[in-house]
Amino acid sequence: MNAYNRQTILNSFTSGFKSRSGLPDPGPNTRLDPNIKRDSLWADVQYTLSTPQPLVVVVIGVERVWSCYVVMQMFEESWKRRIDIDVGACHSDSDGFVYHTLALVPEESPLHDEEPLMSYGLLLPNLWSDEGGTQFAIIDKEWRFIDQSGCWTHCSK
Repeated sequence: MNAYNRQTILNSFTSGFKSRSGLPDPGPNTRLDPNIKRDSLWADVQYTLSTPQPLVVVVIGVERVWSCYVVMQMFEESWKRRIDIDVGACHSDSDGFVYHTLALVPEESPLHDEEPLMSYGLLLPNLWSDEGGTQFAIIDKEWRFIDQSGCWTHCSK
């Protein structure tokens, strides 16, 4: 049953993308456009973090120094907000998933093309435990998870 529920959550990864039909081709400088969930307000992102729903993130940085960001397209420009991960307040389940308490940083900033894009990711909510509010497992496109120490690793189970 857990595998089915997790697969359903992973399948919802693509349901958050809205069509961009009818818009002109934005050119070669839009490397993140296919992966940006088209929320209309930052309040929608905050609501998603407070309820058990998956959220698309972008990992910017390099292997040892990185941060997770929510990226949004507003007014024909890409904006980002960092997600703080509380590594000390994590919960590990029997399947090897590690869930962290997260917070969306209030300051937003423009996304620059010079920033090193490490990966795309997904925040999977912990639907099986209510202790400590909503917690999320962070998984990237290469099926790596963030473990209890805050490092990228592959699931061992």
